[in-house]
Amino acid sequence: MTHPALVQAQLIMDQKSEDYAATDHARSNYFPYGYYSYLHMLQMKVKRLDAVLLNDSKPNFESAADSALDLINYAAFLHAYIEAQE
Repeated sequence: MTHPALVQAQLIMDQKSEDYAATDHARSNYFPYGYYSYLHMLQMKVKRLDAVLLNDSKPNFESAADSALDLINYAAFLHAYIEAQE
C-alpha cells in the first residue's frame, strides 16, 4: 500500500513538470552543480521545516506539510541523479 503523502508528492511532481514541459527546462538546468545542488535544496527544505515547526504562528505561505512534500520530491530527484551517475 502506498502512503498518501507519496501519492500527493507524485501528483505535485507531475503537475509542476507540466509547467516546465513547454520549454527547454531540463531538470539539470535547475541543478547545475550536480549533487551539491540537490543537497542544497534538501537543506533549504529541512531548514524551512525547522522554522515552520518551531514557530507557533501559522506560516504565510508554504506550510510544513508542503515543505515535507517538496522534501520527498527533491529526495527523489537526488535519487534519480545518483542512479544516472552509476
